Amino acid sequence: MSLPPGILAKVDSRLRVELRQQDEGLTARVPVSKEQWAVWKRYCDMVGVSAGGGLAVLVDHELASVVGKDIETLTESVKTREAAVVALEAELIEREAAVAKREQFNDFRERQIEQIRARLNEREQRLDSRQEALDLLATASQPRTPYRATAKPGRNELCWCESEKKYKNCHLKWDQSQNG
Repeated sequence: MSLPPGILAKVDSRLRVELRQQDEGLTARVPVSKEQWAVWKRYCDMVGVSAGGGLAVLVDHELASVVGKDIETLTESVKTREAAVVALEAELIEREAAVAKREQFNDFRERQIEQIRARLNEREQRLDSRQEALDLLATASQPRTPYRATAKPGRNELCWCESEKKYKNCHLKWDQSQNG
């Protein structure tokens, strides 16, 4: 008789709980005397089972009485839970696929946004260069005023050389000859 590992683990945990509730010092004992072993061996031979197989049947019967459930119902319970786990794993795989698809879409959208930003930066640069050209044209088309280092005094004002004479009597003729 062989039991699946999941069922054995379940039985083992329930058995530990039951044994703790009944008696803290309870232990299982195997017959140790030669007479007891001989009786057990004769009984197993009479039934037609090996001594180990007989122990397995005995343990199965004892476990069923301690656990309070038949091993077959535990097997069905484990199978049901395993099926639920498989279903949850399938759902998890579907959700992971959906997340991966969303991530791909987000990556695609981010690339689109980066392309749009690059085009926008290029257009802004073109606009800036056009604005600079317009500013240059505006300054070039404005009428220029002649530059004078110092304003010429009027005819009847004092001369710029600080001679205390009127300009017309001091440097007027000289300035006219210099500027042509």
